[in-house]
Amino acid sequence: MQWALTARYALLCDAYVDLVQEGELDEAGFEDKVLEPARQINPAKWWIDNRDATSSMVIELLADPGLDSHNTQNENPY
Repeated sequence: MQWALTARYALLCDAYVDLVQEGELDEAGFEDKVLEPARQINPAKWWIDNRDATSSMVIELLADPGLDSHNTQNENPY
């Protein structure tokens, strides 16, 4: 579980730097497009599986995280 928290933290921090500090999103946009959807993703596996995603992929990944209404993956990754 700790590894997932570390992966989540790193992914969101990198996204903030790239998308807000160096990119075109403002704080409100980052809240809407990144932080709000990220708060809905609870499975540690999702964060670990996506730990190597680039900041440019974060918004797309969070928009469709591949989870069902029970917050479990609905696609077989294999």
